[in-house]
Amino acid sequence: MAARIARQYPGWNIVFEEPDIVIEYPTGRVAFCCKKAKSERNLSKLLSEAANQGVKAKVPFLVIMDVEEMMELQLGGKLLHVSTQPDLSSRCSDFLAALIARHSKSIATALAKGAGGVILCTRCVGLVYKPSLSLCWCLRHKSCPNPSIPGAGYALKCLVQLMEE
Repeated sequence: MAARIARQYPGWNIVFEEPDIVIEYPTGRVAFCCKKAKSERNLSKLLSEAANQGVKAKVPFLVIMDVEEMMELQLGGKLLHVSTQPDLSSRCSDFLAALIARHSKSIATALAKGAGGVILCTRCVGLVYKPSLSLCWCLRHKSCPNPSIPGAGYALKCLVQLMEE
């Protein structure tokens, strides 16, 4: 994530400090609290820890949660068998949407603590059958902006677009 931001915005300063990554841009700073959830059971706990970490940083912050290992467990392995590449993207997006629905209370708690938003992200790898047999992958992100912070939705949308380029 930091590398993509650095490529897109070479004048911005990216610092690896508490909470995890701090982006310094011409008009301010924003922190990314990054966690990697390995199971459904610890996702809520990690969301809370990340939000607490952001509060301590005393900078506007976003929570970024990698859920790739959870997807592998729930969807039956590292390699998904799908008909087409759009099917691969759809299965990954559906997985993230369902995860957000199941953990909406924990996400709301992180937003109430001051997170500008929560982004769940995963990388999907699939064996695609059509139009010909191929191996492909895609990155997928789903965001939940904080409705009480003006511009949070737009900022998350831009960050997700950057991450999926």
